[in-house]
Amino acid sequence: MTGDTAEGDRPWEEPGNFRLDCEPHRGPLLMLLASASLGIGVLSFCLLVPGLVGLPLAVTVWLMAARDQKQMRAGRLDPRGLAQARIAYQYADAAVALNAFGIVVMLLLVLALLS
Repeated sequence: MTGDTAEGDRPWEEPGNFRLDCEPHRGPLLMLLASASLGIGVLSFCLLVPGLVGLPLAVTVWLMAARDQKQMRAGRLDPRGLAQARIAYQYADAAVALNAFGIVVMLLLVLALLS
C-alpha cells in the first residue's frame, strides 16, 4: 500500500452518506427544550417569572440548534436530526421574541401599577 486512498475507501465522503462514528444528534432534546421555551413564552404574558426563565432557555436552545446544524453540515454530527434541529431553531427563535415581549409587557404593567 502506498498511502494513496482510492475513492471506494471513503464511502462517507459520497453525497448523502455520513460517517458512522460521528456524534449522535440531539434532535429530540432540542425539540423538547424549544417547545418548553415556547410554552413558557406564552405564560410570560400572564406572569413575569416564566419569562425570566424562558428567555435564557430559548437563547440556549437557539444557540444549540444553530451549532448542531453547523456540525451536521460539516459531517461531525449525525445528519438524521437536521430537520428536528431546524424546527427547534425556529421554535426557539419565536420563543426568544415571545419571552422578551412578555417580559417587556409585564414590566410596563408593573410600572404602570406602581405609578
